[in-house]
This record gives sequence, structure tokens and C-alpha cells, in this order.
Amino acid sequence: MADKNELHPSSIEFWIDQAKELKKAADYCWTLEKTVEYESAEGEFQGAARSILKDAADVDTELKWLYGNLMAFAIQYLSIGILINRDPKRFLHEVPGNRIVELAEECGVTLSQIQKAFLRQIENTFEWDRKFPHWNVSLTRNELYNLKIKHVAEKTIKIEEKKELEELFKKLRSLALDKIAGAKKVN
Repeated sequence: MADKNELHPSSIEFWIDQAKELKKAADYCWTLEKTVEYESAEGEFQGAARSILKDAADVDTELKWLYGNLMAFAIQYLSIGILINRDPKRFLHEVPGNRIVELAEECGVTLSQIQKAFLRQIENTFEWDRKFPHWNVSLTRNELYNLKIKHVAEKTIKIEEKKELEELFKKLRSLALDKIAGAKKVN
């Protein structure tokens, strides 16, 4: 692969590299979440203050949520790279948007129901955030905090979803790397 500084968004290598970095960040969040989970259990056993345990639970939830979002972006980036490799003008007049499921399927990958459901959930979150960035709702700080935690907790990733996202990432990465290998054989 070319030097990172030489990669251009029109090359599949650029998108593979970006997806790899997003996946690395996602994996770091997952590992950190497991550490927080373990430390929380240990703290509970040792009789740590409730406020510390509550903060740890919030961090745990946020890290799981962040993992799912980073993996969704990594999958989206691999899909974009594959599609640009097929047709360099593919997104010239159309921004890919957050149509992660559609982009992955356009690459020829069949998504499982779990993969589709999770990625659709991410897409919907992005769409709502884009359409309604300012809710103009007046809530107390505590009410807003509780609403946020409830929302994030509902959107956190489960272990079976993690496995499914990992599998989809591997499929798309393999497909993208095959495109590079095929291009090198032609040259």
C-alpha cells in the first residue's frame, strides 16, 4: 500500500486505511469498556462509593455505543472505497450519506438480519441528529442526563451484534483487498 501521506480519496487504499483506523479505535473502545466493566465489578466488591460506580456504568455504556458507531463508519468507508474502485465517478454528484446498509449491499455483500438491524439503527440515529440538531426542549440538567443515558443504553451493542459487525468488516475488507490484488495483476 502507498504511504499514508500519498493516499487520495479517489483510491481504494485511502478508504481501506481510514476504515482500518476506525476499526482500531473501535477495538480500543471495546477493550477499554471491558476494563471499566471489570474495574466496576471489582469496585463494587470492594465497596466503592455509589457515585463512582454510577460514573463507571455511564462510561461503560458510552464506550459500547461508541464502538458500534465507529464500526458502522468503518463498514461505510470500506463500502465507499469498493464502490469508488468500481466506478471512480460514483459519488461525483451524489454524496454517499449514511446509507450504510445500502452501500454494503451494493458491494455485493449479503447482510444478516442482525447486521441490517444494527446498521439501520445507526443510520436512523445519524438521520435524526442531522434533521433535528436543536430540540429546543427545556429540561433540567439531571433530566437531560437521565434521558441521554436511557437513549445510549438502548443503543449499546450486544456481543452478538459485535460478532456480526466484525464478520461484515472482514468480508468487506477482504473484498477491498481483492480489488487491489486484482488491479496489481492487471498492471
